[in-house]
Amino acid sequence: MKLVENWRKLWKSWTVMLATAGIFVPDVLQIIAENIDGIPLIDTGHKSLIRLACLILIVLLRPVKQESLTK
Repeated sequence: MKLVENWRKLWKSWTVMLATAGIFVPDVLQIIAENIDGIPLIDTGHKSLIRLACLILIVLLRPVKQESLTK
């Protein structure tokens, strides 16, 4: 296992962005649905599916080398 030399740029990695999306996207969609009458509310199952999809993508993309982060 090697540490990334430029660890300060890790916020640009796919795994960090997917984790952030998994946290915020379902809640933002819920807030939008609560404030707009034409959009049905998002139930807990859909929010869980969005989060699960993000977690699966994090696991799959973690071993992929990103040229922008590594030399």
